[in-house]
Amino acid sequence: MPRERAVLFIDGSNWYHGVKSLGLSSSFHYPNLAAKLAGDAEVLAIRYYIGEVRGDLGMRRNQNKFLKKIRAQGVHVIMGRIEKNRANPKKNPAQRELLKLLPKIKPRLSAEDWRQLSAITTTPFTYYTEKRVDMVTGAANDAYDTAYLLSADGDFIPAVNAVRARGKTVIAAGTRHGHELGRAVDCFVLLSRTWLSGLRAQNFALTSGATDKMYSLNLA
Repeated sequence: MPRERAVLFIDGSNWYHGVKSLGLSSSFHYPNLAAKLAGDAEVLAIRYYIGEVRGDLGMRRNQNKFLKKIRAQGVHVIMGRIEKNRANPKKNPAQRELLKLLPKIKPRLSAEDWRQLSAITTTPFTYYTEKRVDMVTGAANDAYDTAYLLSADGDFIPAVNAVRARGKTVIAAGTRHGHELGRAVDCFVLLSRTWLSGLRAQNFALTSGATDKMYSLNLA
């Protein structure tokens, strides 16, 4: 029997503040965290979405140092920044892809989910759009069986509903319970400090320039 195919989507900002509330940093060994969440499933990709720090040189250096470490683990980092001015959605490949998919999934969505997903195709170019669209396009293209989402953000609900409408499973996890999101997903895993123990990045040594595994899955 084929193994379940899984992708871990990490909402960097939400995850950072969640683990910070436990007195931890977001410096984890993400392949092991993904494996612990996914159990016997095969983790095909780990995708980390984060806003680019701008202005403060010290904060930028710290972010670059952190991202270099998780890239060395084979994690695919998707950088973004919030645009102050409305950008042309036609220039955003993720938004164009969603626009093509909407007619195919419309019959399986509620009117509200349809409205919210449609609105994403005309919103300013932001990394928030990218991470939600990636989940939907990956499901539509049968790139995975189960999406594991490290977030407690209710803004994901329309995307979650669209993914589940494609027959995929969505499991969310966070250090605090996202009650609205928890009602939309198949399962919500509340992560405690104890659960996260042993997954700290400093517990694992990587040879310089080496990676645990290269995740090259294309969700488009």
